[in-house]
Amino acid sequence: MCGIVGFNWEDKRLADLMGEELSHRGPDGKGVWSTSNLTLAHRRLAIQDLSTAGIQPMELPPLTIVYNGEVYNFHQLRTELERVGYRFHSKTDTEVVLATIHRWGLWEGILRFRGMFAFALYNSKTEILHLVRDRVGIKPLYYYWDGKRFLFASQLKAFFRWKKMEIDPVSLAYFFQYGYIPAPFTIFKNCFKLPPSTIATFHLPSRKLKLEKYWELPPPIPKQISLEEVVTQLEERLTDALSLRMVSDVPVGIFLSGGVDSSLVTALLSRKFSKLQTFTIGFKESRVDERKYAQSVASYLGINHHLKILTIERAKELIPKFPKIYDEPFGDSSGLPTFLISQIARENGIKVVLSADGGDELFGGYARYRWAYQTGRILLPLGNFPLVQSILKPAVTTPFWKKLFSQWERKISYLQQVFTATGWEEVYFNLIYQYRQEVEKLGLPNPSPPNWEQFQKGSLLHPVQGMMEWDFTTYLPDDILVKVDRATMENGIEGREPFLDHRIVEFAQTIPFEYKWNLKNGKIVLKKLLEKFLPEELIYRPKMGFQIPLREWLKGELNPLIKKQLEGEDRLINLNYVRHLYSRFLKGEGINLNLIWLPTIYRLWKEYYNLQ
Repeated sequence: MCGIVGFNWEDKRLADLMGEELSHRGPDGKGVWSTSNLTLAHRRLAIQDLSTAGIQPMELPPLTIVYNGEVYNFHQLRTELERVGYRFHSKTDTEVVLATIHRWGLWEGILRFRGMFAFALYNSKTEILHLVRDRVGIKPLYYYWDGKRFLFASQLKAFFRWKKMEIDPVSLAYFFQYGYIPAPFTIFKNCFKLPPSTIATFHLPSRKLKLEKYWELPPPIPKQISLEEVVTQLEERLTDALSLRMVSDVPVGIFLSGGVDSSLVTALLSRKFSKLQTFTIGFKESRVDERKYAQSVASYLGINHHLKILTIERAKELIPKFPKIYDEPFGDSSGLPTFLISQIARENGIKVVLSADGGDELFGGYARYRWAYQTGRILLPLGNFPLVQSILKPAVTTPFWKKLFSQWERKISYLQQVFTATGWEEVYFNLIYQYRQEVEKLGLPNPSPPNWEQFQKGSLLHPVQGMMEWDFTTYLPDDILVKVDRATMENGIEGREPFLDHRIVEFAQTIPFEYKWNLKNGKIVLKKLLEKFLPEELIYRPKMGFQIPLREWLKGELNPLIKKQLEGEDRLINLNYVRHLYSRFLKGEGINLNLIWLPTIYRLWKEYYNLQ
């Protein structure tokens, strides 16, 4: 893992300053390379080959690369390249990545890679700079383009060393709708996230930029296959993916929540590797505390387990650091325990951790799928009946019904919108919106959901498949993977994602839907596989998710922080409306917590970066 930066003019001093902003991503080395019309810089976290032979930028004329990531099959690629005459000077995957592209070209080379990566590749013959991001979007890459200046970096904060930028109201509206900003948008004008599985081609002389996709999530085409055979094939693929991700010259650990996905990763690895270490975060509040499940799994498998409690006192220390860690407003409160668990792993000598993200999106694990499907299949057919709508409307419009149903207001508001929904997309998007249509009360635009077409593709098979595919292409890369990348890299460790090996992703799209999800259960095939390793009582339990006791904290110890951040006025949002919501929340009304939390995070972010 590393940090990369670059821009279309020569300035080694600026490159070094921008690289300094990413020093947490690469504390083990640095390098700068430049020509008259291009500067590249790199910060290194040494995972493969700890010697100075891995220093970047790295050259294989006419190619020069700055690279962030891991290509796990680089040993196989290296052997193949050596057969045709290539000779290597290091044991790094970077050198193999460069030689692979040199031998087979950019497009074919990328498709040979199994891993996570974000890199910039310059060809001095063609004077073309390519930016490339991995298929799923595990590793981040941002760029700035205003028609003249072109810059890129692993994180937005590197751009701050160049100039202060202007907040984009549309992106801010997306933040309040979802709690994160979906690609290609960022919080700033002229700044963009390079979408997953995308190549950006920038021709330096003409200053022309073109974006192309080199991989797409395959359509769901279920095979005629038994559940037993699916379990067998999935086990083989997961075992292979995990074995590749255990290749490292530094210690490897596992994030273990006690849920299905992380338990399966731990169980499969425990068969082949000894001296594994697992890490878990717990809470004093039992409603969200999963530590007993994680401890039970670790004990059953005989693994050295580490536990840390996230207290409200520690949370109060970490929350003001959110802007520093995430660069732009980021509202996923589980970023707190993810940061802390990464910190604990590093304190125990771990430099690489395996996470289990992607299981929910690929195999139907989220509880909201069931709620949305049950609601939609009952209410969508009734949406054309004005009489039915008129019965529900008073529940959220008259003072009597507002008071009577105050604890259920969010759900009732959602139900009312489902009645007017024209399809499954609106059923789901109205559920996952934080402010939904209320974003206009903040004084912001109300942009359409991104990746709408991905939902439609998946829903041709089943509405829940549409939900899963939208989450896989939007929520996963722009929330979950951002959270893990920033939390791990801030602590100088590398996070690896075995479920997101593209061979597993493509295989999941061929599994019959009924083996993944039904109204009673999600992750059916994963649980069936896990039965080989754990007793049923550790598998078949209600899903909790990686959450914090936010409701209790907002009413208690975090109250002074919230009030302070909601003081005064804001140039872009209506704080009076937010204060009104918070007042109602403190009175015990059923207000969505994110209506309070997201403005607080946004205001903390503006304060940290001194933005107007």
